[in-house]
Amino acid sequence: MRTGKGMDAGAPTHTEASFDPRDPYTLLCERCGYVIEELDREGVCPECGKLIAESTPNRPGTRWQQNPGVRSLLRTWWMTLRHPTRTLDTMILHDEQGMDLASASIFVGVGLAIVLCALPLVVEPEAFFMVLLVGGVIGTSLAWLVLFTLTAIEAMGLRFIARKRGFRIDHHVSWAIVGHGCVGWAIMAA
Repeated sequence: MRTGKGMDAGAPTHTEASFDPRDPYTLLCERCGYVIEELDREGVCPECGKLIAESTPNRPGTRWQQNPGVRSLLRTWWMTLRHPTRTLDTMILHDEQGMDLASASIFVGVGLAIVLCALPLVVEPEAFFMVLLVGGVIGTSLAWLVLFTLTAIEAMGLRFIARKRGFRIDHHVSWAIVGHGCVGWAIMAA
């Protein structure tokens, strides 16, 4: 603690008194966790060098977060696969669409898997109808439920590990992260 003109000996500095890194509203560097609350937004984190602007909550969001739809889903998947770090820097973390993105990704992945499995049966129309009926209704529902449950476990695990390491990852942040990662389910299914 510094003492000097105008400061009481032993009194905490303004930063020490005002900003607790455990407070969910204190702005921290996303890379190292350094308190960047009162630092210049145009500067860099003094601890790790990450741009402070990249740690602020004002982000544009991924295409899916801006406008959910089939085209934006495919563009978000492409961005996630090609540039995962850029995706993490772009996505809105406190967004309630994380579960929607996870659901859509899993549904598309399961649907692709069923279509690919049913393609050889096109030669036999009666068999194709039965596979489509049984696989489409029961199989899709069951596969979606299993994959969504695994995704929910992944989101809980992310929060658990973050809590153990002192990071602040809440429900919305964990679902934003695993929702964007669900492109893996679609790829695995295909």
